[in-house]
Amino acid sequence: MSEELTAMVREILDQQRETRDLQKRQHGLYMRQLERAERINERAEALQARAAKAIAFLLWIALPLAGLLLVLALSPTAAVLST
Repeated sequence: MSEELTAMVREILDQQRETRDLQKRQHGLYMRQLERAERINERAEALQARAAKAIAFLLWIALPLAGLLLVLALSPTAAVLST
């Protein structure tokens, strides 16, 4: 009876060790995935910042220039010069 009890306790301890080792491996995988997600997020934020700069360029430089060209193209002197 005592040997059976000892064997059962050893089996329980072995299972607990295996469970703990599995949890450690899973935690390691989780941490790697979390680090990867953080890197991806940082890259996405950098891309968003670059896009914001490009939009600012369009709003402050390209659009006024396009408006000026449109005004010049539609002005009466442009019609006279093209004939």
